[in-house]
Amino acid sequence: MWELFCFVVNTYYEDPQKYIENKREILQKLHDHFGINRFF
Repeated sequence: MWELFCFVVNTYYEDPQKYIENKREILQKLHDHFGINRFF
């Protein structure tokens, strides 16, 4: 759970363009994992 959140944050800070491109996928992973997408 926490690892996934850290992965999202690290992806954003390391490569914002990649984060933007993958945002939908990342949000879907968060939604699948938590049942809600409360972080973004």
